[in-house]
Amino acid sequence: MCEVTLKNFNEILPELENLLKSAKLIAIDTEFSCLTASSNLENSLFDSAQDRYSKLRTTVQQIIPFQFGLTAYTFDPDSNTYKGHPYTFYTFPRTSVIANIAFVSQAASFQFLSLHNFDFNKLVYEGIPYLNRVQEEEVAREADSFCIGSNSESMVLEDLLDECCQSVENWLNNDKDTEELILKYLESFKYNYDLKYFCHRELRSRFRGLWTFEDDEGFKVQRVSEEKCLELIKNDKLHGELLSNLLGFTRVFRLLVLSKKPIIGHNLFFDLMLLIHHFETPLPKSYLLFKRTVHSLFPKIFDTKYITFEVYRNILNDKQKLKTGLASVYLYFKDGPGRHLAPQSPFIQLQGCNSGTFHNAGWDSFCTGYIFIRLAHVCAAQKSQVRRKLFMCNELLQAVSQFENRVYIARGHLSFIQLDGEDPESRRPPRLIVQGLTRRPVDINKVTSLLSSCGFVEVKPYSSNGQRAIVAVDNFGSARRILRKFQSHPDFVIQQYSFLRHSPVASAFFWSGLILSGSFLGWYGYLKTR
Repeated sequence: MCEVTLKNFNEILPELENLLKSAKLIAIDTEFSCLTASSNLENSLFDSAQDRYSKLRTTVQQIIPFQFGLTAYTFDPDSNTYKGHPYTFYTFPRTSVIANIAFVSQAASFQFLSLHNFDFNKLVYEGIPYLNRVQEEEVAREADSFCIGSNSESMVLEDLLDECCQSVENWLNNDKDTEELILKYLESFKYNYDLKYFCHRELRSRFRGLWTFEDDEGFKVQRVSEEKCLELIKNDKLHGELLSNLLGFTRVFRLLVLSKKPIIGHNLFFDLMLLIHHFETPLPKSYLLFKRTVHSLFPKIFDTKYITFEVYRNILNDKQKLKTGLASVYLYFKDGPGRHLAPQSPFIQLQGCNSGTFHNAGWDSFCTGYIFIRLAHVCAAQKSQVRRKLFMCNELLQAVSQFENRVYIARGHLSFIQLDGEDPESRRPPRLIVQGLTRRPVDINKVTSLLSSCGFVEVKPYSSNGQRAIVAVDNFGSARRILRKFQSHPDFVIQQYSFLRHSPVASAFFWSGLILSGSFLGWYGYLKTR
């Protein structure tokens, strides 16, 4: 597993760029600071696609990605072998003076990551920065016009500039012979690119005949002639280097966009929203605009969680309860029954290490790609008229083309969304109506507890007087069990929801129509009797 931090990012980037050009498909995964920013943003079976997007958008706006996993898969047709090259990028925002990033974290998320050996020191000290396009424009604008203010970040910069200038003044006054000075205390700010940028700018403008630069030895101040200084100013790239350094991982994201290679993820909706918001542009309010944005950047996306459900149900026709977590599906295909579901299954080799641990983003991205290749091969073999056929990569992609750009939705009104078109009709069971048989309001907690014996349900009030509640059920079997088990309950009646019979909107139209019809008939009768 190749871990990428600020220490080796610039070395890895050219290697990765070349690898992405030769890759047949790219699998991704993320780890982040918080799963849900507030309890009222939890997933619900009542969520429409827009509802779910709005909830997740609120969370994504408040959290940050800690790790980004990327595995580029190349294919050797002669040996029928896919080679997965996994990378784990630690990501952490670095701007402190121009734009200080605040984010929400969650104790449970930190504990979970700690259990899986997440290195938080590496994250904070060596995490790679990133900017979306709005932040990039802000940095480009503010870097030239920034003025020291009264906030704590500006005070740190002011103290640092004073110390730098004092050191340079002492050097100029007391050491006429040496040609350069190393400001060793700036080593502590090695990855604070904006602070160093302002040190460069301040020292160059305050002291004539001096120039600043950095090399392996550190931050240096050097005596130069006036002619040399003019030449250095003409070729100065300080502003561009600041932007390039602060863009950091965003440069990898843009390579992914440029590659136009198939992007593979497992339960991908949240990951896509993180990518767009933090590396491209702030998430729009409009769900439809979000879908258009994603599709314009990544025209071919596959979600292995969704494909797993479809293949398991429609091709394998297995009626047992399927565990669709990443680890479970990977082990099913790696060492379980899934390994030999179809003949001539391709070899899949992990490059750079022997194995990894789950919930490391790089390893999880490798497992995601592994699952995709196995699923695609099962689909291709099932459709092929030739037994024991070796399939090329484009044939595997064609075999799963019906799943393209469909992203899994967990426990919502829809089971998946379609990124490149209209979303499908819901495949969830119809909702149920609970009608109280007494004058007392329906006890939501009691009803939820009773109905939960038949499967996962969500219940909420559905009338102003509290005598009705509406129930969402996650599968048809649970709905049938509820209707059968509670058909003679003494406190309430449960029926399948009908818009015409149960909707307050339909009732309002009905009574309005009745009143208008009665009024019209009364007026007509009055006119006839005159």
